[in-house]
Amino acid sequence: MAKYTEPDELQVKESISWFKKNIGILDDSGKVKQKFVRRPKSGILLSFTYKPKFASKLDYYDTFPLVLVIDKKDKGFLGLNIHYLPPRYRSLLLYRLRSIQAKSSYDEYDKIKISYNVVRRYASLKSAIPCIRHYKLKNVKSKVLQVPWSDWYLAASLPTARFKNAPKSRIWSESINKI
Repeated sequence: MAKYTEPDELQVKESISWFKKNIGILDDSGKVKQKFVRRPKSGILLSFTYKPKFASKLDYYDTFPLVLVIDKKDKGFLGLNIHYLPPRYRSLLLYRLRSIQAKSSYDEYDKIKISYNVVRRYASLKSAIPCIRHYKLKNVKSKVLQVPWSDWYLAASLPTARFKNAPKSRIWSESINKI
């Protein structure tokens, strides 16, 4: 198994370049290969805009989540919004998630076998607990972009979180305290 390492400056630059190429152009031109999903399935990483129904009652929320779907729910899904972790913790969580997989190879839009029960069972996935969020499909305000498997680390290192009602430093601190 490969050893986890922190993203370096080059990787961050590659992440920004990837974002501009793949997510920065969210239109119907067909010029950029993108995969949009209508019904999120467990094990895929998604990016979308979101407005919770009771946003004013929440301490904070992310309007541009990066979510690994872990379970289907009535009229929505349960997912790990990795933006609730600082960037280095995100990469480590993804590394751990991918490490527990039995498959040795993945195609570009493959998924991992994950569920709420798997997250709760593995001690190495404890950092996922503060990321668990329930998303209602009716509150998704954009197309839902599936991030290709090969780009998960790049997407995770991007500064795309758009938190409302609290600074990211407070949110990250609270998440780390829950681990």
